[in-house]
Amino acid sequence: MNIKKLSALLGLAIVILALAWWQAAQRTTTASLHSGQPMLPGLREQINDVTGLVIRNSDNQVVSIRLNNGQWQLEEKQGYPADGGKLRSALLILADAKILEEKTSRPEMYSRLGIQDPETPDAQNLGVTIELGEAHRGLIIGKSAMGNSHYVRRTGEAAGLLVNQSLVMDADAMNWLQTGILDIDAKQISRVDVQHDDGDTLSIASLEDSSDNFIIENLPVGREPISEFAANGIASSLARLNFSDVRRKGGTGPEESTSVTFTTRDGLLITLSIGPGSPAWASFSFTQAMPGENAVTTEQASGYSAQLQDWEFALPGQRADQLRKHLDELLKPID
Repeated sequence: MNIKKLSALLGLAIVILALAWWQAAQRTTTASLHSGQPMLPGLREQINDVTGLVIRNSDNQVVSIRLNNGQWQLEEKQGYPADGGKLRSALLILADAKILEEKTSRPEMYSRLGIQDPETPDAQNLGVTIELGEAHRGLIIGKSAMGNSHYVRRTGEAAGLLVNQSLVMDADAMNWLQTGILDIDAKQISRVDVQHDDGDTLSIASLEDSSDNFIIENLPVGREPISEFAANGIASSLARLNFSDVRRKGGTGPEESTSVTFTTRDGLLITLSIGPGSPAWASFSFTQAMPGENAVTTEQASGYSAQLQDWEFALPGQRADQLRKHLDELLKPID
């Protein structure tokens, strides 16, 4: 081999080594720029400045939680109050997520990590927008990875990132609500009066002040209850009462409805107007048996009214059926 060829080969080897060193240096620099840094820098310090969180999945389900007059409200449920605790937990998870490494900046590789734009056909990911007044910070949450981590891409950036948090965000609006309506034990109830639209009535009352066992007051002559506990289920209907859906109260209620009034031992009257069918939509009103007699009851009525009077709630089927019982359903058949 002559000197010229040897020099050329040596020069080529030097170029290859230099290129390899440069690529390694670039990878080290990229890693040092990203590894350990917050996924969303500054969000931890801005948590109390957040005014909204919007989550959209690839099926176009949307959750929009926004701050309105100091209250977190869910727009998809006509402004019903959202669960502020769950919202804050979600924001803290986003704020505390740290970058493990940069994975790719090539769009053709995004689908492998699930970080393509959510509107892309066949995408299975989430678009998340954090609102801070007029400013927005966006994120595409892709596939989960091993070790309780997730692939993400910040909106408007090319780089796909692996972060050290499981970023599971729910796009079902109902899961951002506190679904409890009331929790009043039967021991606190003295009587219940049910009035059906067909004129049928049912009245039950507690046997004694300390008992949660109820009797049928308007028991027809010659009839017997199916058991001594037949009325107890109705009396306990307000215990851990939840809803499966919610909407703002309309101008008029259903043409056919069942009115159920619970009287508590403190003299609070809780009246439900329950529509037919399934789901059974119910509205609530709160008054006092003896207005002005009990300051605590007055405060209770005002508090419940402020919370519930503008809304209608879809009740679970079994609980709705229990509240809409007819007198005859609690009696033994006629021989």
